[in-house]
Amino acid sequence: MEEQKIYLVGGIAFTDMKQAKLAQIEQKRIEILDEKLNYNDIEAVANVYKKARDNRTFQTPVGITYMLRLYDWLIKNKYEGVDKMYVIMDQASEKAEVDDLEKGLLSERDELWKSRLDAKNKKLNATAMKLRTSVFVNIVLVVLVIVLFIISQTGNNPTILNYKTKIINQYSAWEQELQEREQAVEEKETQLGISPKDME
Repeated sequence: MEEQKIYLVGGIAFTDMKQAKLAQIEQKRIEILDEKLNYNDIEAVANVYKKARDNRTFQTPVGITYMLRLYDWLIKNKYEGVDKMYVIMDQASEKAEVDDLEKGLLSERDELWKSRLDAKNKKLNATAMKLRTSVFVNIVLVVLVIVLFIISQTGNNPTILNYKTKIINQYSAWEQELQEREQAVEEKETQLGISPKDME
């Protein structure tokens, strides 16, 4: 009597090679889901469970074990409104072509990578926009500082940057004007023959 060949997938033994290949594909799907599923988001877990249940994504014991694990997780986390999956083992999975299932797996993987790429592109675009905004604001601020500096240097009113120079120049101008007046007074006194001693 010929010994029957056994195929192990996810700790489950299969005697049918097609079922084993289908279980391998489901195992890969489970790995992809576990990689991207956030178990802290109960709604996300419930959505994955419901979608997989309604679409009958998993049909082998490997996939159904995963579905039961998700269901138990939802129940432990007190999620309401999720019905337990009724396992209906039929011959449809045996008749399904493994190549078509592998194509479905590839399209799921492509969609996963596309969604990750889209998220990365959005993040890069947001960063680029922030950088452009930052550069624009910095340019505007530099222009404002330059304009304020020019105004402070050319204006007549003293500012914190030039108050000492302006005050010294003002006192110097007053001193020179005072000296000119004193000199004019002395010249006039000389012309009139009045001396400072006479006034005493």
